[in-house]
Amino acid sequence: MCNNSDPFGLWPAAVHDKFIESALGKTKDAAMIKSDSRRFDMLTQFNRQAPWHAMRAPAQSVADAKAQTKQFIAGMMGAAITLESSGHHEDAMNALAKAMHAEMDKTSPAHRDANGDPLPWDLYSPSGVSAHMKLDESSQPSQREIQDMDAKLMAMYNHVMAAKNDKP
Repeated sequence: MCNNSDPFGLWPAAVHDKFIESALGKTKDAAMIKSDSRRFDMLTQFNRQAPWHAMRAPAQSVADAKAQTKQFIAGMMGAAITLESSGHHEDAMNALAKAMHAEMDKTSPAHRDANGDPLPWDLYSPSGVSAHMKLDESSQPSQREIQDMDAKLMAMYNHVMAAKNDKP
């Protein structure tokens, strides 16, 4: 299926790209983050990695999945800050892309229910994957969602870039 999305139909890649470009413009950093976000998405679809996409593994509690998503984002942000402050800009952008990707996935209707709780993800359930893909293919963010995400992604980026200026 060629729908400009990852093989399992999370927010279509074009929507992730739109969020990133809307927040960061068409910069070299935005291009790196978009590329790294796509690679991350393609390589992390196993059930145990569901919280990295703001979803939950089969039989995982909502609370545990939310905690793991929050921990993943914080860990990637910490890595990005450490890498940026030590002069490893491309590696910092890679870690930031992972954190941003998870943050964006938290808003995907294919990832959350009406209460905002993470939906289950089971790579080994063809019917579940198919339903996920169909829902996501029709999902497009509202202008309000884009504006809200702009603020979040720009804050994440600025937080990491501030580490460059805080070097001892």
